Amino acid sequence: MFLNAGKRIVELTKRYYEQDDESALPRNIASKAAFENAMTLDIAMGGSTNTVLHLLAAAQEAEIDFTMSDIDKLSRKVPQLCKVAPSTQKYHMEDVHRAGGVLGILGELDRAGC
Repeated sequence: MFLNAGKRIVELTKRYYEQDDESALPRNIASKAAFENAMTLDIAMGGSTNTVLHLLAAAQEAEIDFTMSDIDKLSRKVPQLCKVAPSTQKYHMEDVHRAGGVLGILGELDRAGC
């Protein structure tokens, strides 16, 4: 998986630098929906408050209208399905993987209509 991710990054970098293909830039896939999806997964995983800071900063840099108000709305409708954070000793990412991984969490969110 890491090897494929590395190859993909090299491919995108070459497209940008060698072919002037700006569609390869992260800014071109960063939409309000993408930020909402990222925050939805973080909420469902009981993630870190650092995610809020980083997503808001990235949205501002990308000039995407994604604010604390959007996060508040998501937090009121998205269930916390698990608690996976470095500060807890009870559950770890290995446990998430054994239970179906991120795709399993996304499936549960889909079934819940989120």
